[in-house]
Amino acid sequence: MKTIKTKFLKLHNASIVGLLAILGFMACVNAGCTKYGAPCAEAKHLVKGNVSSKKTQQPIKGVNVIGECNRSETNEDGDYQIKTPSQIHIHFHDPAGNYKSLDTVIEFQGETSKTVNIQLTPKENNE
Repeated sequence: MKTIKTKFLKLHNASIVGLLAILGFMACVNAGCTKYGAPCAEAKHLVKGNVSSKKTQQPIKGVNVIGECNRSETNEDGDYQIKTPSQIHIHFHDPAGNYKSLDTVIEFQGETSKTVNIQLTPKENNE
């Protein structure tokens, strides 16, 4: 009885170790840069543009523009610029909560800079 229990526990432990190893490696796939503010050797491209309201067409000040390696904030004219790698997922977020957040993917194909103008949709009262 004791040998069956020992064999079962060894098999159980081995399967747990295997599962954790697979899950641990899967968490590292497409990790990109480590943290905001960490140097990013691939950030050789420039994305710049303007963030405005879809409803009023007026620029929005203070929108967070968050990339994988860098972040920026729009100025009073709604303008921003951020250094990026050749393909990046950028998140636009209004910390005041007046506008819906927006995500976009930008790819560079030979260019070193792109102008991307964004229009954010105002939130409804119940959102």
